[in-house]
Amino acid sequence: MRRLQATISTAALLISLLAVNYLAARNPARWDLTSDKLYTLSKSTNEILNKLDDTVTVRMYFTSSIPPSLEPLRRGIEDILSEFKTAAHGKIKIEFIDPNTSATEEQKAALLGIPPVQLNVIEKDKQEVAKIYLGMAVMYKGRQQVIPVVRNVQNMEYDLTEAILKVSSENMPKVAWFEKTADSKSSFQLVKASLGRRYEVLDITDKNIGELDAKDFGVLVLASPPDFSKNEIAAIDGYLMDGGKIIAMIDRFIIGTDMGLEPFKSSAVDMLSHYGIDVDNSMVVDHSNAMAAFTGGPVTYHLPYPYWVEVRAGQFDPESPIVSDLQSVVLPWTSPLSISGAGEENEDQVLAYSSQLSTAVPADEIKTDPKTAGEALLDGKKESMPLIALAKGPFGSFIKKMSKGSSAESPSVSAILAVGTSRWIDDAFLENFPQNAAIFENAVDAFVMGEALIGIRSRFDTSRPIAMMPEGASAVFKFLNLAIGPAIMIAIGVVVWIFRKRKFSNLKRKYSK
Repeated sequence: MRRLQATISTAALLISLLAVNYLAARNPARWDLTSDKLYTLSKSTNEILNKLDDTVTVRMYFTSSIPPSLEPLRRGIEDILSEFKTAAHGKIKIEFIDPNTSATEEQKAALLGIPPVQLNVIEKDKQEVAKIYLGMAVMYKGRQQVIPVVRNVQNMEYDLTEAILKVSSENMPKVAWFEKTADSKSSFQLVKASLGRRYEVLDITDKNIGELDAKDFGVLVLASPPDFSKNEIAAIDGYLMDGGKIIAMIDRFIIGTDMGLEPFKSSAVDMLSHYGIDVDNSMVVDHSNAMAAFTGGPVTYHLPYPYWVEVRAGQFDPESPIVSDLQSVVLPWTSPLSISGAGEENEDQVLAYSSQLSTAVPADEIKTDPKTAGEALLDGKKESMPLIALAKGPFGSFIKKMSKGSSAESPSVSAILAVGTSRWIDDAFLENFPQNAAIFENAVDAFVMGEALIGIRSRFDTSRPIAMMPEGASAVFKFLNLAIGPAIMIAIGVVVWIFRKRKFSNLKRKYSK
């Protein structure tokens, strides 16, 4: 009887396990315990997928037999694709193709622009060069976007959502880039290349300034522009009056390679002042700063540099989707902003502040070497200052005689985002502080496409600087960090000694009787 009951119990357990596995396979569930829900599709992605009116085909060109070191990448990609397929409610079709199995498929991958990756692998105690495919093509209504190499799972959601957004849009949005350089080479190639993945970026010069139209260009970027000509002023003002949006990165000073300082004159300063944003003729130093490299003879040394202001998580506007989820941005040699407002109807918003321990150094007192920068930080008045600001229309026209087709006042959709430095996203600085690109691209996306991609990019801002604390508190934490370990060991030793002493006393009393 007992044997029969055991057999029935075992069979019931096996049937239950099979049923649970079957139901789990058909209705998978996961719990994302990360603070920012990094492994859950964002609200932005779900909104984009819900707007699809036809099927998107995601074709994965992946080698089936990949090295063991790449298995986590494959599993992560398959998980994300499964999430996309579920969220799209049948609007996403996923295909897996191994180009190595067919010369025809290999040729198709090559025509799409998906190259094989050469990897050194060890098989049967021999090192060999393996040809691996790790690419992806997204297709929709005859349009396609290609991701030649999927390098990591972290950026997968953003890259795939961006590709779906591009193929599902009839026309690629345009971004106007206005930059006057002494030579023909731009110092913003990295960020322009990044924007070029989803926008058509057109360089505006005095020759094509007449093409600047708010209906064609979603945003105009002013990257450290010097004095404008009359035609340029009229075109920029007219663009804003027609409902355009501007990102103005204004330098008040030129910093030479020898750290020399010269004033930089720009018509954009007067224009912004008219629109309600003043770029002060001073430079911010801050206790919250980043490390900078300095060369002294053959030696390169790194020091905290107060002129490289680091804005941390608590200094961003929590209500703005452009910056609310960011952890850090570094603004080098930046000028503070004053928000005067162009009128009662304007909506002005400070997106980022310096810390409470920052000081504005007047133009005639600025010395950029690290030693005197520290002295300026000690001497000046400490206060928090606006560093990045957003003003929304309506704006009054800057020029007395409006250009043809422009109104005297812009509509409320017009907007200006201002920063008191352009160096924060130039190529040299962006290589050291890649997190700076997030806020700039968020602003472009918000102006051109709304908030579609912002929520995805900001979640993966991996720079998380340690919160600032007073020197006294820092010393206390250092002492506790050094003392708490030995104190715990001493406490354990004392407890053990007390227990042993009691045990010895009990044994002594027991056997003494």
